[in-house]
Amino acid sequence: MVTPNDADDRPSIAELQRYGLSLKIINLLEENFTYLYIDELQGLTVGMLLDVPMIGPGSILSLGQALGRWLEEKPVNTEEECARMKQ
Repeated sequence: MVTPNDADDRPSIAELQRYGLSLKIINLLEENFTYLYIDELQGLTVGMLLDVPMIGPGSILSLGQALGRWLEEKPVNTEEECARMKQ
């Protein structure tokens, strides 16, 4: 069980924007799967993703690339750039 303190330490899916994942894909993951944290993506399959309207092979590739950069700790956007993109 995740406590509120544990949740504070878990990286959120929104953080993947710093690693090149678009807000569109982030929002689709949050809305369609109610996932908020990166660790929740572990059970996600390509088939599950393809069942979501507006997610195709390019989106899946982008998600994989962003997760790879996240694991390597190689962001492509600064926090300031991400904040500007949300406006």
